[in-house]
Amino acid sequence: MASSPGRDAGPPHEIAPRAAFWWLGVVVLAAVVVRAAFLGQPMRQDEADTVVLFAMTPVRHIVTDTAIPNNHILHSLMVHVSMALFGTSPWAVRLPAFLAGVLLVPLTFLAGRAFYSTLAGLFAATIVAVSVPLVLFSTNARGYTLIASAALGCLLLLDRALSSNAWRTWLAWSALAAFGAFVNPTMLYPVLGMLLWAVLEIRTSHKSRPGRLRRLVIACVVSGVLAVVAYAPAIVVSGWRSIVSNGYVRPVAWSRFIDALRGFASEYAGNVVAGWPLALQVILGLGLVVGVARHRHVARHRWPLVACVLVAAVALVLLTRRPPFPRVLLYLLPMFALTAGAGLAWAIERVAAARAALVGGVAAALVAVGMAAWTIERRSPDRITETGIFTGADSMATSVAGMLRPDDVVAARWLAQGPVDYYLRRRGVVARFAGTNDSVRARAVLLVADDNDDTAVRVLSFRRLRGVDTAGLREIARVPRGSVWIVDADSSGMARRDSTTAPR
Repeated sequence: MASSPGRDAGPPHEIAPRAAFWWLGVVVLAAVVVRAAFLGQPMRQDEADTVVLFAMTPVRHIVTDTAIPNNHILHSLMVHVSMALFGTSPWAVRLPAFLAGVLLVPLTFLAGRAFYSTLAGLFAATIVAVSVPLVLFSTNARGYTLIASAALGCLLLLDRALSSNAWRTWLAWSALAAFGAFVNPTMLYPVLGMLLWAVLEIRTSHKSRPGRLRRLVIACVVSGVLAVVAYAPAIVVSGWRSIVSNGYVRPVAWSRFIDALRGFASEYAGNVVAGWPLALQVILGLGLVVGVARHRHVARHRWPLVACVLVAAVALVLLTRRPPFPRVLLYLLPMFALTAGAGLAWAIERVAAARAALVGGVAAALVAVGMAAWTIERRSPDRITETGIFTGADSMATSVAGMLRPDDVVAARWLAQGPVDYYLRRRGVVARFAGTNDSVRARAVLLVADDNDDTAVRVLSFRRLRGVDTAGLREIARVPRGSVWIVDADSSGMARRDSTTAPR
C-alpha cells in the first residue's frame, strides 16, 4: 500500500513489542479497576428504562419494539442474557457495556500502532482507559461503548482491507459494521467518517483504485443488507420511522437548531475533559494540536483520520438538523486519543531521544494508575448528569415497596420513575406507574425527586391525574434526595361519576 513516507518505517526508538504489551497490561488493569469502582453506582434514568422496558421482557419484544430509542436492540439482548446468567443487580445489567468499555483500551492501542506507532498507541490507550465519559458509559447499561468498540474494530479491519484487498477482510468489516448498527443506527456516524477516510486514501494512495473502490462499495451494500435483515422484525412491528425518524432525531427549525447546537457543543466539550486536572488537559490539548500539525511526520497514512471523522459527524448533524445527545459522539473520544497520543509520542521522541520507549512506558503507566485513583477518589463520573441521575432511587424503592397496595397508582416525573421501578422489581414488586391523564381509584403514591426540583403538586400536574383529592396530599417518607407522598382518590367525585353511570 503506497502511502505517506512513514507508512512502514516507524519512529527511530519504537517500543519493543514485548515491553509495550507489559505497559499495556498496566493500562488495561487500571481501566478495569476504575470501571469496576462504578459498576454499583445508582441506576440512572435512561439505563433503568432500557432494563425495565426491554431487557427484562421476552426476546420477541426486544427485537420488535423500537417505539422509544432506549432499546439498543443488540445491547438489550446482551443484557437480557447477562441477567439470565447473573441476576438483576446493577453490575450484571451493566456487564455488556463494561466489557465493551474495557475492550476499547486494547483496540485503541492496536489502532494507534496501525495508524501511528506503538508509543502513540500506548498513550492513546491510556487516555481511553481513564477518560471519564468512557468510564461512565462503561458502567451504564446502554449500547454506546459497544458502538465505540465496533467502530475501532471496523477501523482496524478497513485499514487491513485497504492493504490486502482480501474479500474475507472486506466482509468481516461489513459484518462488524452491521453489528454496530444493530446496537443502534447511530453507528452511521463513525462508519461515514471512516468511509470518507478510506475513499480519500484509495483515491490518492493506491494504484488499483477501481478494484478497491468497487470492493468498498460492495462491502457497504452487504453491511446495509445485514443491518436491514437484523431490523426486519422491528420494521414490521414498530415501523421504520420509529428507527430512523423518531422524535429525538427529526429536524427542527433552523433557529432552534442553532440555539441547541450551542448548548450541545458546550456540553460535549465539557464532557470530553471532565475529571482531568487542568495540567493534563493542557498536555492532552497540546498533544492533539501537535498530532494534527505533524501528521505527515507521525502518521502511517496520508489523510488524517480525526479530520475525516469530524467532517462526517458535522455533516450528519447539519444534514439531520438536530444536534445529537453528546453520548452519540462518544466514539470520537478514542479518535481524539489516537491523534493526541501521536502528538505526545512525537514530543517524547524529541525530548527523550534514545530513552523514549522507557520514558513513554513509565509515563503511560503512571498516568493510568494516577488518574484511575483520582477518578475513583473524586467520583468524577457522578458529575456527568447527561443520562439522569437520582441517588435516592434505591432508598425510595425500599420505602414504597413496604406500603404499596394492589390498587395503588405510582406517579413520578422523569428521573425518578425508571430507577425506582428498577429497584422495585429487584425487590419483586411490580408497581402500576401512572401515565398521562390516568384515573385514580384508590390512592396515588407520588415520587418526589429533589434532584429534579420536584414537588408533589408538580408531579400531579405533570401526570394530570384525574380523580384525586389534592386537599388530602400528605408526605409519608423522606429519603435521601427525595420524598414519598400519598393522595387519596376524590370520593365525592367518584360518587358523582358512579351515579351518572348507574343503571336507571
